[in-house]
Amino acid sequence: MPNASDPPRNGLAAGWLLTDMALNIWALSIVKALGLGYPAFQLVFLRAGVGLLLMLPWIWYHRRAFIDLPDLHLHALRVVFSAIALTARQRTHKTRSTA
Repeated sequence: MPNASDPPRNGLAAGWLLTDMALNIWALSIVKALGLGYPAFQLVFLRAGVGLLLMLPWIWYHRRAFIDLPDLHLHALRVVFSAIALTARQRTHKTRSTA
């Protein structure tokens, strides 16, 4: 938690937000371009794999902090539910666009 004497880090937060939005738009564009030719599960797997590869250096650098995360099993469960939701969304989107 930052102290009251710490300078505001709004620029850093804005940079993270813009980077996140750019990566989301990039991923959605690729999914839409490939959406009709590949199964939904494969698209979600590829999207998650690319995200993991992009984050792997950061995860490795801060590996001690990741190991000490409280409720690690709940974080893993959140990842599983997120993958299920993305797969279901892709499947419904594909069904609507082919109908």
